[in-house]
Amino acid sequence: MQNSQCVLNGSGSMLTKSGNNLTLTMSINFKPAFAGTKQTYMWVQNNAGATNNWQDNGAWTVPGNSQPPQAGPVTPGSGAGAAQQFTFVWSDPNGAADISAAAVIFNTSINGPGACFFIVDPVNRNLMFADDSGSHFNVLAIGSSGSLQNSQCVLSGPGSTLTALGNNLTLVVSIAFNAAFAGTKQTFLWVQNKAGVTNNWQDAGSWTVPAPAPSLSITKTHSGNFAQGQQNATYNVTVSNASGAAPTSGTVTVTETVPAGLTLVSMSGTGWNCSNTSCTRSDALAGGTNYPGITVTVNVSNLAQSPQVNQVSVSGGGSTAANASDPTVISGSVLAAPTAVSATPSSGTGATQQFTFVWSDPSGFADISGAAVLFNSSINGQGACFFVVDPQHRNFLFGDDSGSNFTVLPVGSPGSLQNSQCVLNGSGSTLTGSGNTLTLTVTITFKPSFAGTQSTFMWVNNSAGMSSWQNKGSWTISGGNQTQAVSVSPSSGSAATQQFTFVWSDTSGFGDITGAAVLFNTSINGQGACFFVLDPVHRNLFFADDSGSNFSVLPVGSAGSVGNSQCTLQGSSTALTGSGNNLTLTVTVTFQHAFAGAKSTFMWVQNAAGTANWQNMGNWTVP
Repeated sequence: MQNSQCVLNGSGSMLTKSGNNLTLTMSINFKPAFAGTKQTYMWVQNNAGATNNWQDNGAWTVPGNSQPPQAGPVTPGSGAGAAQQFTFVWSDPNGAADISAAAVIFNTSINGPGACFFIVDPVNRNLMFADDSGSHFNVLAIGSSGSLQNSQCVLSGPGSTLTALGNNLTLVVSIAFNAAFAGTKQTFLWVQNKAGVTNNWQDAGSWTVPAPAPSLSITKTHSGNFAQGQQNATYNVTVSNASGAAPTSGTVTVTETVPAGLTLVSMSGTGWNCSNTSCTRSDALAGGTNYPGITVTVNVSNLAQSPQVNQVSVSGGGSTAANASDPTVISGSVLAAPTAVSATPSSGTGATQQFTFVWSDPSGFADISGAAVLFNSSINGQGACFFVVDPQHRNFLFGDDSGSNFTVLPVGSPGSLQNSQCVLNGSGSTLTGSGNTLTLTVTITFKPSFAGTQSTFMWVNNSAGMSSWQNKGSWTISGGNQTQAVSVSPSSGSAATQQFTFVWSDTSGFGDITGAAVLFNTSINGQGACFFVLDPVHRNLFFADDSGSNFSVLPVGSAGSVGNSQCTLQGSSTALTGSGNNLTLTVTVTFQHAFAGAKSTFMWVQNAAGTANWQNMGNWTVP
């Protein structure tokens, strides 16, 4: 035990009785704060209460300790990065509790202004974070959920710790450096004890803050509609570098991709070197600025359908690539107008639904050049679930939250696109034409933030022009957590034995999923199918027999296998993992020859709030 003057050591102490004598032997450590000559007083009392009072039996001199506290080390002592968790250590020969304050400065010199600078208050367990002037401080409690920042860095409370052990005081804290603070900075440490003794600032290491990278973007615009047979129609292309980004370095290349209904005539712009379908330049573009625009001149085919989706991309300059598209309405001769026929189901409720949309053209489905679907309370692409169908190239053009920028997703592809209102699933989507009708089947998952009853508007365009938007139904979206089947990979192919990867998701996290299932068959029918259910909680697969109603258990990753007349599952190749919102199952399936033919891949999932409908996520041909 101890107080501010000394430490009494029980280890090795000894108390003995012999005759009239009681003898105590023990070790005492005196603290430097108790320095000086001290008298040794002793006292005793017997069972009758008699005492001899305190008696002076000698003197002992406690030496002082003039060593100052020390700063360092810091871990890591050197390195580079925009964010890092650091461990700072200060020590005091009188014990960590003697440290009254410590400090850290990241800068090119020991200078608080324009630095990442903070002071540690170990008594109150606070960090005092300096502003850009280095003279005003804000308090952040160690381990709190907040953060503090200036123009140089951000100091994070979460995960920060302060511990005292022996002579050492140790601070662990995460720091994110701002791009404007780029360059190599020294790590200066300082410490002071309760007597006011300090060791002055010490250079404990260095850290390099990386410079920001360039971040190029590209836009493409045009005015009005183009006409069939029009010559020298123009687009305007602009390349920008994001505000705060580093200047570009090296060659920047803009590449034009014109659709089949347009012919590229020329590309030109001040300072650009243009040839064929691309333009280049090598002068640096500062952050927050644009290059001079590029004019793209095209001729419109006499048979061009509408819309024509013109695409452009930018690459190089030290930036990641970016692209943009500009759907363009093409007007032509007056022919019979197309119509939007139906949306099936035309009404209902759910977070995820497979819809079938039908459009018609009196001149045949091939005359349809574009169609669109919009879920919203009114005909407004902003804040909507909105997409355009390009039947010529078999692509979706999916609108962002503004309803004015579009991203391409091929029909039937395994990917998906989303905005704040919905997710458009390419997997399982189909686009077919027969006679005068064009039919699209696609699965849409609506987000809780889009909850409420939304109208289903449809639009269509052909070489004669476009139909007006038509209200073809309504759909009610509920709020709360949602679960859905995301993908199967591969989504199509042909083989007797194949390793598949199935992915499901839940907005409340993968741990909220209570069950999932996979069914290979020509329809959603467990009888005569390759059908199994996943129990993610107990990590088991329940494999259905030929009737689809009796199940055998196969633990994920086990050495066994289960089978019926349609297929066999190999337990040894199975794996089940969860990350974020996604639950992923990998399993090898061997199909029986008697099950030959094309089969759809249906997936289902359930969470604590309910189930998602069966979804057609792909197809597989058994040889």
